[in-house]
Amino acid sequence: MNTESFLLSTACLTHSALVCYSLGILAYSAAKTFVTGFYALKEAATPVKIGALTVGINILLAVPAHGDLCAWRGWPWRHR
Repeated sequence: MNTESFLLSTACLTHSALVCYSLGILAYSAAKTFVTGFYALKEAATPVKIGALTVGINILLAVPAHGDLCAWRGWPWRHR
């Protein structure tokens, strides 16, 4: 295995990905805790509304991020 092929730039990208995954794990565990609490209080509509809102926010944030990723990688199907 060639260890010289793992450059500083790849290490920085890996670090960024791991930071984002760790934030996602925190958000996921918080959501699971709150959803269980709402269901225990017999308020099933609140988690559904919050879930729909978060899906909308994720879509709004993912579309520009996807365009930036495609531009960074130099892919021909950029969304700009």
